[in-house]
Amino acid sequence: TSGIYRASTCDRADFDTVLQVFDGSCGALRSLGCSDDACGTGSDVRFFATAGASFYVRVGGRGGARGGFELYVARLS
Repeated sequence: TSGIYRASTCDRADFDTVLQVFDGSCGALRSLGCSDDACGTGSDVRFFATAGASFYVRVGGRGGARGGFELYVARLS
């Protein structure tokens, strides 16, 4: 369903995360939004996704940080 979505690692990661959301196809990805330190060292990004389209969430570590995480994704409206 088309709408605004949220992707978050707030309180769900044991390292300093950075999130970026994309749509499109391989070789032609378009950034829909990014976040760093929206909630302490966690990240929280809201973006618009179109019905039937795929989106991709990149979870990175600030400054090369690594660790475990759980990615929360929900449709807000």
